[in-house]
Amino acid sequence: MNLGIDVKIERSTVRGQAQAVLRTAIAKGRWLPGQRVSERELCDALEISRTSLREAIRTLEGERLIVIQPNKGIRIARLTIKEALEIYDARELIESRVARLAAERITARQCEQLEAAMAAFSTAVAERRSDDMVKTASEFFGIVYEASGNTLLQELHGVLVGRVSYLRTMSMARAERAPKSEAEMLAILDALKRRDPDATCAATVAHVRAACDAALESLRMFENPEGNV
Repeated sequence: MNLGIDVKIERSTVRGQAQAVLRTAIAKGRWLPGQRVSERELCDALEISRTSLREAIRTLEGERLIVIQPNKGIRIARLTIKEALEIYDARELIESRVARLAAERITARQCEQLEAAMAAFSTAVAERRSDDMVKTASEFFGIVYEASGNTLLQELHGVLVGRVSYLRTMSMARAERAPKSEAEMLAILDALKRRDPDATCAATVAHVRAACDAALESLRMFENPEGNV
């Protein structure tokens, strides 16, 4: 089975790479929401054992990207517009607080890490590498969460991260979204470097709301590709 993605799984990180590949394939619409997926076909496509696949699948089930049904196998979850709105409501609530804490607590080392992640994201945007955009954006915001110093908020982020990556992949597929996201992230970085909680919070909320609009538009297109009313 061709996933439409260049895949080479290194044995040292089989589970993590399998999760990333499957998460990207789901986000890019390789399967329709609700579609059943063969475990054997996935093992063959990824060239991994059934045990490794099941470890990866359990993580994706926890992220609510797939559903495992007894005696029925694996099914791609349906992410509705209502659920997406709830995810972005939660992101705005959590990340606005994370932004303030990060601005107050960020270290010089973390600023350097953010600049490196931002540079990598900008390169991915310039080269139109959507997979790397998602990866480096996730790294950028992971550093912001770490800078907040609040482990519980980091755990809450972990609950959402799979679905956030799914929605981010969909929105980044829109040609106009990546440059806008780059500008929004640069504003967050600038505010963090200035240790300005209010500006960091405002820039973060603006980014989450813009990302929400882009993701919802992508979901609507995914559900109704012909644009029919």
